[in-house]
Amino acid sequence: MKKPVCSVRRKKKKNREIFKHRSGVLSGLDMRFNGVEFYYGTTITISQKEAIALPENEWVDFITATTASISKIKAEEAERRQAKIDAEKKEAEELAATREREKIEREQREAEQRRQQEEAKKAEDLLKAGDKANWDALLGHIAAITVPPSKAVNIVRLPPL
Repeated sequence: MKKPVCSVRRKKKKNREIFKHRSGVLSGLDMRFNGVEFYYGTTITISQKEAIALPENEWVDFITATTASISKIKAEEAERRQAKIDAEKKEAEELAATREREKIEREQREAEQRRQQEEAKKAEDLLKAGDKANWDALLGHIAAITVPPSKAVNIVRLPPL
């Protein structure tokens, strides 16, 4: 015996309403419809027919289990992201510390080079000053030399220094 057309239409309408409601629930769980037949998430897949055919109590159990599974997956993913961020922060801190140490070492080397250059310049200045002092002392000694008067007539006397 054939079913009346009205009951078939009512059933199709009811199935469309159930599917529309359940599609919204699945979309709220970040599951995507592939446009043909399946909803898929990170690890869970359900067909359109299964979503409609499940009795209400089994549907609630499925959504509860799926929600828990998705929450667990999201928590693990958040932990991985946070661990990655923490690792990147630690790496950046280590890099900054290394650069700071290198900067301090470079500044210390430059300060040591400047100190050595200053010491060399002082030594050179002292050497020059010593040469000048020696020259002045030599000139003083030469000036202090007394030349005995000569009785020769053709000697030209030079003025004193």
